[in-house]
Amino acid sequence: MSSKITVQRTAEGHVQVSKGTWSDTFPEERRLSWADWYEGMHKTYAYEGYQEMAKALRALPPS
Repeated sequence: MSSKITVQRTAEGHVQVSKGTWSDTFPEERRLSWADWYEGMHKTYAYEGYQEMAKALRALPPS
């Protein structure tokens, strides 16, 4: 299983974030609110993967 986080846009224009066998897909306009959610989860649970996902989502250039 890969531990690398990837963030990409789908052919339909959605954003997909994935790590290993897990992935989530959502509309571009929700990208930053998902980043906020992952940061909140990191503050609550201290799981570094949440912070990494937030950073990766913010690093994706706007479409």
